[in-house]
Amino acid sequence: MRISPLYPAAALLAALTVFAGNLRAKEIRENPVQKKLERYLPYSIDEIEASAASINFNPRLVAEELGQKLDQFYLSDPSEKKIANRQDNDSNAAWYRKEWNVNLQRLFMRDLLARTQKSFIIKEAPNLAVLHYNFALAQMKLKKPYHAAFHFAQSLRYRSLRLDDEIYVDRDRLQLTKAGAAEIADADAYREAKKQLDEKTREKRRLEEELVLLDDRSRSPELNAPSTTGNSVEAQRQKQQQLIADQREKSRQALQRVRDEFEKAKQAFDNAKIKYTEHEKTYNRKSSDMLIEMAALVRQIEDTIKERSKVLNKKALYKTNFNQTLQHDYSQNRQFTAFANVLEAATRLDPENPAINFQLAEEYRTSQDVSRSIDSYERALTANEKPRPGFELKDEQIRKAHASLGALYYAKSRYVDAAFFYEKAHAETPNSPEKQNLSWQLGKLHVEKTGNYERAAALFEEYLRSIATLNPSDVSDRTQWIKERFTANKYLMHIYGKKSDKTQVMRTMQGAAAAHQDLETLITELRQRNNKTYNDMQVAKKALFDDVRSRELNNYLKLESDFEKQKRELAIIEAGRNSLPLAQFYSQYAGFLESENDIQGALAVYGTAEKHGLGADHARREQGRLRAQYLQ
Repeated sequence: MRISPLYPAAALLAALTVFAGNLRAKEIRENPVQKKLERYLPYSIDEIEASAASINFNPRLVAEELGQKLDQFYLSDPSEKKIANRQDNDSNAAWYRKEWNVNLQRLFMRDLLARTQKSFIIKEAPNLAVLHYNFALAQMKLKKPYHAAFHFAQSLRYRSLRLDDEIYVDRDRLQLTKAGAAEIADADAYREAKKQLDEKTREKRRLEEELVLLDDRSRSPELNAPSTTGNSVEAQRQKQQQLIADQREKSRQALQRVRDEFEKAKQAFDNAKIKYTEHEKTYNRKSSDMLIEMAALVRQIEDTIKERSKVLNKKALYKTNFNQTLQHDYSQNRQFTAFANVLEAATRLDPENPAINFQLAEEYRTSQDVSRSIDSYERALTANEKPRPGFELKDEQIRKAHASLGALYYAKSRYVDAAFFYEKAHAETPNSPEKQNLSWQLGKLHVEKTGNYERAAALFEEYLRSIATLNPSDVSDRTQWIKERFTANKYLMHIYGKKSDKTQVMRTMQGAAAAHQDLETLITELRQRNNKTYNDMQVAKKALFDDVRSRELNNYLKLESDFEKQKRELAIIEAGRNSLPLAQFYSQYAGFLESENDIQGALAVYGTAEKHGLGADHARREQGRLRAQYLQ
């Protein structure tokens, strides 16, 4: 094999290049004189976004490319501090993972959102914000939440969350804006219009003050006092008055001209301000979208911290000294409010996005913060009247917001507001179990709190009709179904009693009694099945002593499993029966039968006192009273 004579020369040149590059990099970092010369050339926003366009397709490649660009920026600065502050490599992962765990809320909220930047730290700030933001998205795709969290924080460090007029007209930002963007011309027009308006405002103020001084001089006592010395003094005084009058006229004309120019400048500034408002809204929406992305990451980190805290509290095996320290640090963040705080900041930046307010309201409702949940739900509904296109609330979200507001206002004892939102949710909800539940809650609210018996009666009648054909087979569901039939009829009995409608009272009492009888029948049947299963189990158990066979053993185990299941079901049904106010209901039932002169019916109710939850002594006394009063 013959080696080309150019190969050794090429190898030598490559080695010298690498060596020179190393020396050059060292010189850049150690020689502050080279700082300006070696400063990297700012990338355009187009170039950065083009590099980040394939994050969903190939996040690893995007992360490498954006990381190289960030390295070029940070390594071009000889400041060791700036390089040390970049904690995003794997060697420091354990260190800043602990920092994020312990200081999650402080880093995201107190230092970041509470004190946002009002101007750019450095000229390249817009570029760095976009670089860090897209790098964070790539790290999220690569399942590196702590790396992503760091770069999200850095992105917001270099970007003001809210656009103000100072940042809007900043020339460094405009130089990095996409070439030919309308924002550049609008910002220049805004700057010039504001400059002209300030100049005309100062000039107008100067002329107004000058006119005031001239008016004061023209009314001074020296010029208006009668002459006592001679004609020459009088002539001099009149000359001065004429000069002041001429000056006043000139100033008045100048003021009129300046006022016209001021009005034109003000109109131009108002037009420029309209454009500024549009760009401000776009900028703030972008900040809001960034915070929403960050909020998902915060929730992931919070959940990780919670799980880690559970592990530390669960077993003594994990309670090393280091973990004990972490456990103490976790306890400092036990409120876990960073997610809600980030969403709160996003809602302030984009109030026309009802979806963020709805998500925030759900978070507050989950954390049982009733007042803030109410406020967020109402802001979501208000924003949904004129929503940001593409972010409208879905119909089921609107229904959920109304139903949740009804429940939250009920918890705050604001029953009229609760009824209002429950009614809206009830009207919007199609026929479904959800609507049945709303009918129940709304009818109960009207009976117990608002006193709207007409509406409550209609709701409970509708509710009974909707559940009449359910007949669930599951024991728990069937028990709940029977209990709700009983309770609904009892509420209707109370309502019709207020209206003195005896026919309806009798009907609802019979309906409640039938529901109770269904429950007793269910208990009786289940007890019979339970006894039969127990007897079969004893027979199978006896057969096992004679000859242990696989078939006999399986039969016994199956019977034992059925017996335990029936015991649990019986406990559920009896607990449901015991939760019903049977004694109160049957006392009212017997009293109503007595008022209708159905003495035998009242005696029958008291005759089965134990089944109806009445005390035996009380039942005997009432039976004796009825016989003595009506049957003797």
